[in-house]
Amino acid sequence: MTLLSSSDVCQGQLAGFDVLVVPGGQASVQGSALGVEGRDAVRSFVSSGKGYVGFCAGAYLAATNQDWSLKLVNVRTLAGSQYVPGYGDVSASFRGWGDVSVELTAHGRHLLEGLPARFSLGYTGGPVFLRANEPTLPDYEPLAYFRTEVWKYPFQKGAMVNTPAILAARFGRGKVILFSPHPETSPGFERLLTDGIRACAAPDHQPAQPASK
Repeated sequence: MTLLSSSDVCQGQLAGFDVLVVPGGQASVQGSALGVEGRDAVRSFVSSGKGYVGFCAGAYLAATNQDWSLKLVNVRTLAGSQYVPGYGDVSASFRGWGDVSVELTAHGRHLLEGLPARFSLGYTGGPVFLRANEPTLPDYEPLAYFRTEVWKYPFQKGAMVNTPAILAARFGRGKVILFSPHPETSPGFERLLTDGIRACAAPDHQPAQPASK
């Protein structure tokens, strides 16, 4: 695992890697730090046949609906705000944290073999994915759906259940896998992250060192 900064990405240091892994944090900060040059570099990297794995903030970053988005996957993320008495305007995307139940699809069971059909993962505010209908991007493939949800305000209740928790997509000749929850901190399911990296690796050879920003 090699750590890369946004400056490294802008300077072309993704070359030689097979998969870029973007972890949690704050997606707007990640995307703004990359800037137009860095976001274009990531898009070119993936389009050339490489891989992108994002979880939580890294999954937000790959969507389409913000100025700082990478626009790798034909999804938008639940956003906006609503007035809640006693709280004022609150973010629709901030839902709190907890454990969520996810259920693998048939494709998910094939790609992430050896896992139970349904299990729990830790959640700390990852994206609720909605279809974006971008004509230049192919459809994504859900690998797992949320079967339970986390919500902080009543207006959020019901929005998360049965939306994709894990999804896969193609971007150019490359592959993308996004995790809304956190497999890497979920005891017994940490392998989901390495499984995702392997699945996104270039098909003609095993991954070298995955880069993590």
